Amino acid sequence: MKSLHGELSDSKRYLFFFLEGERFGMDISFVQEIVRFQNCIPLPKAPDYFLGMMNLRGKNIPILHLAKRLGFSHEALHDHPVVILAKLQGKEAGLLVDRVDEVGGAGEEILSQGTIHSLCETFTQGIAKDQHLQKAVILLKIEALLKDLALDTKQTTSPL
Repeated sequence: MKSLHGELSDSKRYLFFFLEGERFGMDISFVQEIVRFQNCIPLPKAPDYFLGMMNLRGKNIPILHLAKRLGFSHEALHDHPVVILAKLQGKEAGLLVDRVDEVGGAGEEILSQGTIHSLCETFTQGIAKDQHLQKAVILLKIEALLKDLALDTKQTTSPL
């Protein structure tokens, strides 16, 4: 599969998920696990896409509202949102999504490079055409999405 900036490996596996009714994918190598969304502790002066810290088995994990991070006008959480726990540079962060779909390859037909505006390239690894749904699937650059998130903050063990 070709991306905007070169070739994507057909052997690469992706976790596909939904946001705002659209299907997205991310490199499965970043995924640690998928968990149900729980309440977060909000932090002052955080960006609007940063929901706060979620306690998961005694560990505080920063949670990013992925729809807001991508600029969608996300009004409310869906009935049963899930958190994709991603690991980047040894640090964990959670990505809140509407629902997870499947794990698979991304060897589908490629849409032309000119279909993505240059402003969107920051978070987009490539676009593929889903043969089953006959729709575009956006493959996200997780490292770019998590770059601004303070992953160097201490992920402390909760006393609770």
